[in-house]
Amino acid sequence: MSFLVERAGPLRYPAFTLFCCGYLLSCTGSAMVPVALTFAIYEQGHDATQASWVMTAETIPLVGLILAGGTIADQLPRRHVMLGADIICGAAQAALACLLAFHHGSLGAIMALAAVLGAGNAFCMPSRGGLVPQLVPATHVQGANALISIAQAAGNMAGPVIGGLLVAAGGAAWAVAADAASYGISALCLALIADASITSFSAEEEEDGGFLRQIVAGWHAFRTRLWLWLTVVQFALFHLLA
Repeated sequence: MSFLVERAGPLRYPAFTLFCCGYLLSCTGSAMVPVALTFAIYEQGHDATQASWVMTAETIPLVGLILAGGTIADQLPRRHVMLGADIICGAAQAALACLLAFHHGSLGAIMALAAVLGAGNAFCMPSRGGLVPQLVPATHVQGANALISIAQAAGNMAGPVIGGLLVAAGGAAWAVAADAASYGISALCLALIADASITSFSAEEEEDGGFLRQIVAGWHAFRTRLWLWLTVVQFALFHLLA
């Protein structure tokens, strides 16, 4: 029991609780989409090859912009970056849901909106990792990261099931609309976090050296680490072949 109380310690901080709840819903919504898009693409007479094009359209901007996203996360307030990214991703998914609902979701339109989604996530992901230590004291950072991982795993497990039920009940548009709503709720949770509850950046983060210099330094760090390359390749192949 004491172990569970210790792990739940970060939830005593309202800002982190809001963040974690929004992230759980966002992960659940995102995990619905592959199921929905697969059905939508097959309904249009396309095959697995065209379905992989959609995943590729999302993955390319995600991988290509993530270094820029990390640099911007160091330059601007991370909560604001995530809030903007959630709004963009939610708008893209809402547009896709409308296209599917009115049977105007061509493969090109789906790929274009998938690219917008990937770009938004490229800016959201680095900010998320840096925001958690600003929401809880240093002694609770490990527990907070564990709770975030649990929320992600729970969303990834529940999302496909819920997505399949929504597709069976009302079609792919319903599942995509639910994802758009999850981004909206996540954005609302971020908006409700008061700036006063977020600790200031560390001195190391303030010595940024400029946007372009950080991009160059980030690319150098990326290409000189084999394990990081392998992780990115594995992530890309997962999206292409899933």
